[in-house]
Amino acid sequence: MKPLFIPLKTEFYEAFENGTKDTEYRLYGPRWNERTCAIGREVVLSHGYGKKRRLRGVVVGFEASHAPTCTDTWRKCYGDESKGKAACIRVALVTANVKLRGTPTMKPEQRPNVDATREHKNASPRRVPLNAMLGFFSS
Repeated sequence: MKPLFIPLKTEFYEAFENGTKDTEYRLYGPRWNERTCAIGREVVLSHGYGKKRRLRGVVVGFEASHAPTCTDTWRKCYGDESKGKAACIRVALVTANVKLRGTPTMKPEQRPNVDATREHKNASPRRVPLNAMLGFFSS
């Protein structure tokens, strides 16, 4: 499966880049749902649609929720008309610049145990060590 491509506005891209954001919110539907945002799927976070500024990661959590749709940020982006669910996509960034295109899809037993890479259970999975994320490449 190809990596999930998520274009972002500057403020949201930079929040992922500096580690203050780990969840992206999109309008829940055919493009953003449990199937398309499966845990373990590779992600490319892009500053707009350009190719110069991109971050790579893996989906580590997904939830469909009404809560984000009540925020000012949501209304600023989607307007008052969007009262449906939000797809809450949690992403752990890979700490090395790894080209994900052509990467084999991870089998469930190969998916990273993100909880094992945290110092304690409440730590954020903003950046996960490369060996924990893509350990299935090692020989």
